[in-house]
Amino acid sequence: MKPFGTLKRVNILFSTMIFLSFNSNINVMGNSFRKLSVDYLTNVKCDSLINNTCVCPGKCMQYSNSTGDCILNKCYGWDDMNNLCINTGKSYNTAIILTAIPVTGGIGIGQMVMGRWDMVSIIWGPILGAILISCFIPCVCKCLKASDDTIEECGICMSTIFTGLLGCNSLVVWIIFIVLVATKKMLDGNGCELV
Repeated sequence: MKPFGTLKRVNILFSTMIFLSFNSNINVMGNSFRKLSVDYLTNVKCDSLINNTCVCPGKCMQYSNSTGDCILNKCYGWDDMNNLCINTGKSYNTAIILTAIPVTGGIGIGQMVMGRWDMVSIIWGPILGAILISCFIPCVCKCLKASDDTIEECGICMSTIFTGLLGCNSLVVWIIFIVLVATKKMLDGNGCELV
């Protein structure tokens, strides 16, 4: 077996998962190439007039004097075919599945699908910070006046500590995100509830 064979397989797996999450038939990102979801109306004509006052056809909308139409509230769309208010939040099932799977949840794909880039930065900030700090570990060891023999030991010790702290941090953040998504306390990127 070649030394980097496993690494190559993991890279192909991650690349495939990211490609599929952005280009799937299910419109999880809201902007896939093949749009299979229904486009809901944002403005609706008045259903009827009572005492010269517009009566909007759904409870999810309010009359606007400036346009003369009923304007839908945030996070709602109007299904003109069925005359229903539709919640336009991101998919709860997609979010909980992608957050609960250790590989996708650990790198923030569930949060990416929900459009929560602030949460992705919470995941990737410590990872990239640890990588940046690990670049300076030899300098720190040299500043501690370590001999050439102990610089390697110092680097191994510090990298082991950083790896342990990063692993604990990632585990805690992953569990917190699972709880937030499962209890529907995390909103999508537009500030709407998951549906």
